[in-house]
Amino acid sequence: MLTKLTCMKREAIRFLTLAFLPVLCISCEKTTPNNEPKEMVILDTDMVPGLDDGLALSMLALADDIELLGVTVVAGNTHVNEGLAYGIRQLEIIGKPDVPIVAGAIQPLRENRIELMAQEVAALGDEADVWLGSGGYDSPADWESFYVAKYNRTPVIAPVAISAEDFIIDQIKKNPHKVTIAAIGPCTNLALAVKKSPDIVPLIKRVVYMGGAFFCEGNTTPASEFNIWFDPDAADIAMKSAIDKQQFFGLDVCNTVELSKEKFDELRSSIKCKEYQAIMDDSTPAYVFSEDPNAEWWIWDLLVAAYIIDPTLVTNSTNSFVKTETEFGSEFGRTIPYTDNPDKLQNVEIVLGVDIPRFWEVVQSSLTRIHE
Repeated sequence: MLTKLTCMKREAIRFLTLAFLPVLCISCEKTTPNNEPKEMVILDTDMVPGLDDGLALSMLALADDIELLGVTVVAGNTHVNEGLAYGIRQLEIIGKPDVPIVAGAIQPLRENRIELMAQEVAALGDEADVWLGSGGYDSPADWESFYVAKYNRTPVIAPVAISAEDFIIDQIKKNPHKVTIAAIGPCTNLALAVKKSPDIVPLIKRVVYMGGAFFCEGNTTPASEFNIWFDPDAADIAMKSAIDKQQFFGLDVCNTVELSKEKFDELRSSIKCKEYQAIMDDSTPAYVFSEDPNAEWWIWDLLVAAYIIDPTLVTNSTNSFVKTETEFGSEFGRTIPYTDNPDKLQNVEIVLGVDIPRFWEVVQSSLTRIHE
């Protein structure tokens, strides 16, 4: 038989349990892991060390809500053998050796594109940017010897033995409607994948491009931005593909976010890893600012990476039907927007504005993840 004291104790325990149960449940909810699926991303890039492609790689690889399925390297600002070495070294430093890195197209789709570049520079004179990317110098013989010569060490990672186009095709088919392609270099790899396997087009979740100059002048020729200009035929194929969602971070928005020497130094100081600081010191803006502390520079590809990490960054955009001018001449590579749809073009989103303070917060937060 229960005593009166025992009954009183049980009632007290029951009361306290019921009283604190909501608090316990709230505490459980706060500590329960987020079960939302991660954003699957393929980074398609003409890789350079540090700013800007390299840092975009690190941002995506280290983000909590991103699953970086792989890095596909394409010729553009650098040769593929260089880009592989740069990408591999950065993946090693940030502790992401399991992210596949894949060799892609070593030249644009048009066979005589490199010869045409020289013709454009000669024809445009002072109006043309003399930077031709990998079209202006010879490629290293192979990625590994370039890596060893540059970093004085043996690489830990090697590229996956598959072409970039096949890697893209395989990942899209394995993960239908789930994969975002961050296309921050020329569109050659993506165009080759679409041409080889058109059935992947409706299975791509979206493509976020760094490329184009829709309502402003280009930065390589008056008509064209570099990534599009390097391979206009590939850009046109990608733009005209019936991909469910296409978003463009062109010069229209990239020109609004300037990188000063002060900001570069601030970003570098956020990194608590000497090896990655050395990568930043090897980047083009580091050399530019060492020559002229007041030089102007921009961050291009970082906008795509930051946006994928935090979609609230975009403050202004417009939708338009677009195509790329592929007829060789003064307009070669121009990205052309239309309000109507004369040629059954695709409707894409062109980003025009971003929350700049928030953008730098996202970048800085990513950099703090890079440590010894």
